[in-house]
Amino acid sequence: MAHADPRVRGSRAIVVTAVVLMLAGTCGAGNSIVQLRGEATVGSTALLPSDASLETVEANRAVDEAMARAAREAPFARALDAANVALSVMLIVGAVLLILLRKSAPWWVTQATLANALWTAAFAASHVVELSVRAPELRARLLDLEQALAADPHIRDAGMPFDPLTQAVGVRIAVALATIGFYAWIGLRIRRPDVRSVLEDAERHRR
Repeated sequence: MAHADPRVRGSRAIVVTAVVLMLAGTCGAGNSIVQLRGEATVGSTALLPSDASLETVEANRAVDEAMARAAREAPFARALDAANVALSVMLIVGAVLLILLRKSAPWWVTQATLANALWTAAFAASHVVELSVRAPELRARLLDLEQALAADPHIRDAGMPFDPLTQAVGVRIAVALATIGFYAWIGLRIRRPDVRSVLEDAERHRR
């Protein structure tokens, strides 16, 4: 594989990058549209058995709803979701330009990935700020849930190994860093000499 024709390597890199960009753009736009419509589902803070008491179920639902409200009412949440639809379309356009072997594809994809990386940082910061502001309310709901778990005879392990609030912040930061790393990988991949060579040859053949 290391001695493969540079044109073959470049062509493969273009196809893989185009597919990845198309998937990222489609998923990003779809997720933001769901958020804008208010159709996002609420996750569960604690995995409860089917025979959990009504008090435990209600306490768990209160935590879930508080977490969902924090995400929904984060600073500029709707504006960020609307912007992500446009930024996701930029990724899809970049994929199409790669498939068509346009010489402008590397420039467009670089701008699209940079814009999406900046959006990712802003989105994560917005949610972390809102979780910090709502920390007293969230911790009160979590305390109610811990007490309900401890009093529920149907639950053997009543403790939560991690603080859900700290875990939520950590997950958002980790996902943001991984996503920014993904966009950096795309940006570097599209600037490879073999990729540029394939695109430039295709441009010359069209003239």
